[in-house]
Amino acid sequence: DGELLEGMLLDQSLRVSRRLRRDDVTGRIVQLKIRYHDFSTYTRRVTLAGPTADADEIYRVARHLFQRVWSHKAVRLIGVGVSGIQQAASEMLDLFSSPQKNEKRRNLTRTIDQIEERFGQGKVIRAKMLGREKAGGTGTPSKKDTERPRPGREKE
Repeated sequence: DGELLEGMLLDQSLRVSRRLRRDDVTGRIVQLKIRYHDFSTYTRRVTLAGPTADADEIYRVARHLFQRVWSHKAVRLIGVGVSGIQQAASEMLDLFSSPQKNEKRRNLTRTIDQIEERFGQGKVIRAKMLGREKAGGTGTPSKKDTERPRPGREKE
């Protein structure tokens, strides 16, 4: 299901973005890796005009790469990564969007990071990611995945 796979790409883009911000770095190369049921593997990458740690930009590029390479076959593995890492201080401003919009996006991202740092990953999700638990083993682990059964009770 293409929608489900794109939801996974968004989840992975958010995770990569969070790690970049946590480490106070940015990257210039967005990479997509996809492996099909027959183990054929394709890797595609795009070098951006400037470094970024923005999840929306990483997702936009990853989604574009996915749409170019996906052949509607069963997918065994899909992944997003960023390379060309450099310190965040060298991040370029986006000249094509307003400073107010850039500041709003930074504030929203900071707030989401604070919520997830305090309450755990997956407490704030985007609509695109709803239903990704159907795929199993992707995204943030659910409570069911991390909860240990109590002694004397069988796991449900």
